[in-house]
Amino acid sequence: MDGMNSNVKTFYLFCDGCAGQNKNNTVIHYLCSLIDAHKFLKIVQVFPLRGHSFLSCDRDFGVTKKADKVYSAGEYIEMMTRACAHNPFAVTNVKPTDILDFKNWWPKYYKKSSTSVDKQKWSPTAYKLWAYSADTRGAVTV
Repeated sequence: MDGMNSNVKTFYLFCDGCAGQNKNNTVIHYLCSLIDAHKFLKIVQVFPLRGHSFLSCDRDFGVTKKADKVYSAGEYIEMMTRACAHNPFAVTNVKPTDILDFKNWWPKYYKKSSTSVDKQKWSPTAYKLWAYSADTRGAVTV
């Protein structure tokens, strides 16, 4: 989030996966950390209805699936840069030093399991819009 304009106070994040996927535990903690670090006052995370996500990026990534076999990272980079001629992908070759150890960082600050305000278990797949706010740090409003 370093290159983002500091005047941006609300961040809208549209996800193409299910709210119940395991990766979302990490995403929740990351978004809470952005609020805690005062990067945003509010983050709104939206999960589209199943079968209703026909975003242009879906079509662009569909082009990459046409490749028969890929044998190296270089071939993936080449395939991605050529996938969409009208609006080419910007591909960044990530180095190991660019990757932060978020998996070991977040347990120091956040709990793994969660409950509702009234201490009941909740099902993340039941909600399509989640919000993180400076007014309710550490909580997800659905």
